[in-house]
Amino acid sequence: MREYVEKHWWPAQIHPAQTLESMEYRIWGQVLPHLGELALRDVGVAELRKWSADVQREVGSGTAYTAWVYLKAIMQAAVEDKRLFRNPCKGNSTIKPPKKPERRARSWTQERVDAVRAELPKRYRIAADLGVECGLRQGEAFGFAPGDVRGDAIHIERQILRYKSQLYFGPPKGGKERDVPVTKALAKRLLAHQEQFDAIEVTLPWLDPEEPDVPRDERRKVTVPLLVTTTRGGAINRTTWNTKSWKPARAKAGVIPPLRSRRRARRPRGCGSRAGSTAFTSCVILTPR
Repeated sequence: MREYVEKHWWPAQIHPAQTLESMEYRIWGQVLPHLGELALRDVGVAELRKWSADVQREVGSGTAYTAWVYLKAIMQAAVEDKRLFRNPCKGNSTIKPPKKPERRARSWTQERVDAVRAELPKRYRIAADLGVECGLRQGEAFGFAPGDVRGDAIHIERQILRYKSQLYFGPPKGGKERDVPVTKALAKRLLAHQEQFDAIEVTLPWLDPEEPDVPRDERRKVTVPLLVTTTRGGAINRTTWNTKSWKPARAKAGVIPPLRSRRRARRPRGCGSRAGSTAFTSCVILTPR
């Protein structure tokens, strides 16, 4: 299986760079370590039952389910390439694949929004405002520039992306630019924030989702005066920000349990709670400010 995936199936995958990175993590992290050394024809019901049980013990249900989706796609491709007669992932009632986790959107109350916002460092509170008031995704809020306000709307044309542990500017999700209205309350907060924190010009390569293999130093550079930056004046790495700012703020506000000491054992990767997700759009409240 490993040879088939690496030489035939993987090179044929055409997806945005971040999607490929996520796929790579799950396939090389959860699929190939268990099944990669087996011949394709030897991956049967017994092997899949064991794989499903082992992976669900190792990682969270969401990661395990996504790995199952990719495994099923790999086996289906092998059928279409005439390397297998049938896909063993389909039509076998004795296999209990990982269940797709339920993710129902739950609106935050105004009190919860205010409590979490108050626990954020002052320089980052406007990012939460952009998420709550305008529905900006996290990377879009971090890629926001004052010039994006055009009349009574914000034109969303970029976001900050993290690809292979490095930061880039890139188009919004799906490459779809859009305009969202600006409330009077948000306009006031934007002005107040700019009086306290100047926008800082940041230059990053532009990540074209259709060209994931172009070397970083060969990509065109884009300079944007970012409204939200780190204390050192750089672009925000969402992973670091979530760990050091967003998650502690939610814990202090009582949205998630108190954070464990770093000295204590960590939970297995992939088992973190989705309650109070890192996505700003999970914080949409029922009544606008």
